[in-house]
Amino acid sequence: MEGGTTFYFIDDGIESALAHAFVAADEADVRLGGGASTIQQYLRAGLVDELHLAIVPV
Repeated sequence: MEGGTTFYFIDDGIESALAHAFVAADEADVRLGGGASTIQQYLRAGLVDELHLAIVPV
């Protein structure tokens, strides 16, 4: 993508996906994206160090 963003699709578990992300990021920060289910999986596994939550009033 423009700006150097690359997407990789991993289908062997969230731990493996996160490990691949850190390797691809050369150990830099990695951000998770996805819906509630995706984020909940990482939270339950204790793999989230920091969480930014944006609330938009409707």
